[in-house]
Amino acid sequence: MTKVIIYGLGKTYVKIKDKLISEYDIVALTDGDSLKREQCTDGLVKTPHEAIEVLKKSGDVNVLIAVSRNVFQKEILSFLSENGIDSGRIVSPKIIDSIESIAEFSINANFETVLHDYYVDVDALVKISGVSFNVDPFSEIYRENVFKVHQMITGDEYNTLNEGYNTDDSERVDVMVNVTMSDIDNLLRSGHHKDLEDIINEVGATSSDRIIDMGFGFGFSLLNFAKVNDRVIGIDTSPKLHAVVNRLLKELNLSAKLVLDDFYGISKIDGCFDIIYFHASFHHCNDPMKLLKILPDKLENNGRIIFAQEQIQPDAIYPWNIGMKTNAAFLQVCKRKWFEGLFREDFFLEMLRRSGLRVDRTFASGTGTKNYVVKKV
Repeated sequence: MTKVIIYGLGKTYVKIKDKLISEYDIVALTDGDSLKREQCTDGLVKTPHEAIEVLKKSGDVNVLIAVSRNVFQKEILSFLSENGIDSGRIVSPKIIDSIESIAEFSINANFETVLHDYYVDVDALVKISGVSFNVDPFSEIYRENVFKVHQMITGDEYNTLNEGYNTDDSERVDVMVNVTMSDIDNLLRSGHHKDLEDIINEVGATSSDRIIDMGFGFGFSLLNFAKVNDRVIGIDTSPKLHAVVNRLLKELNLSAKLVLDDFYGISKIDGCFDIIYFHASFHHCNDPMKLLKILPDKLENNGRIIFAQEQIQPDAIYPWNIGMKTNAAFLQVCKRKWFEGLFREDFFLEMLRRSGLRVDRTFASGTGTKNYVVKKV
């Protein structure tokens, strides 16, 4: 029986697990996600780089199965080629590396079933866009180039009104319009929202805190803050989401002020805040430096800015670009024309410094995500 190392413990692995076990002697399982590694008990679980060491020492491991999309895939396949090790893939993702493949992905991919069938070749897409990111990442030219890539992917010039659920969206709009607290409870148990309880507890809002929820979406966080006091403001660009959250506030007999505007609308609101809160929303900002420079003037001297569940990664290819590292983010760009940004952590920290802000502390929520508590310098 052929011995193999499996890279990627995602949905594809789960689906074809029985087939793999019946046909192969699995000597190692690996994934870049530490939580997935902790939860997997099917075999010898290692980090991707540790698994490469296994390959180096195990001459009889002659097949690599790269299950699902995998950000380490190029590195792994390059290693195999350099060392004369045969490689095979049970699942060969369709590579997104052209305008035609973007169109196919946008039409055929969906959020529940076939995301794992694709692999986004970031370098290829940047190359065909014709732009260069070998410029100062804090420059306006760099920002313009980011949105040239976005326009190439979506076919349209970016508009902040795209954010939220403003267009006809057969997958979510019908559910959203009639969303109930029961629906919200279910949603909170899935996806990145399942960390919400941990995050709300870490924020530790008090009855005297003035809070603004930046990009409140379905209102998951805002409703929790409104239970603490009636000094909560939410800002979002989506009229549909405003209608949903306003209804839920009334049903729960809670009070909060909702502002229909983009992030920069915070500058039009009188006074300062004890808590400025971003939950999976800051990475949608189309000019993060512009926004960050506004925030210190809207923050109380001992106030804090929370960046929770944001797309900030230490190993991102670019300082800041469209979030093409995950298929889910890329699909949001293709289908909904959102801006899904991805920050390299060192760039994010430098943006804070240049804005007169600093990280006071970080904390991990339930799924292991790193969240940031930021204060004035």
